Amino acid sequence: MNSLDRAKTVRVVKYFSLYNFSHRIPQVFFGNVTHELRTPLQLILGPVEDLLNDSSLASNNSAQSRLKLVLRHGRRLLQLVNSLLDFVSGSGSLWRAWLTS
Repeated sequence: MNSLDRAKTVRVVKYFSLYNFSHRIPQVFFGNVTHELRTPLQLILGPVEDLLNDSSLASNNSAQSRLKLVLRHGRRLLQLVNSLLDFVSGSGSLWRAWLTS
């Protein structure tokens, strides 16, 4: 292999390395963000579920309805975060297709 061929090969390898790296940045970012959102949501939802199951609050309809509202919306947000995490970590080809569209 002559020096010109080696230089072309090095350029092609660098190009593909940069291309792969640049397409991983958003994937890593969204993966980190979803994990950072998931943990606090689960830490919120756990005590809310515990309060809803607490027999001492069974007679307090106002508190029950508010806790159910928090639980419903928290679960919906967790579902959206999980969907984003599944999308990001699920299939690289889907991710690349979305980025290039």
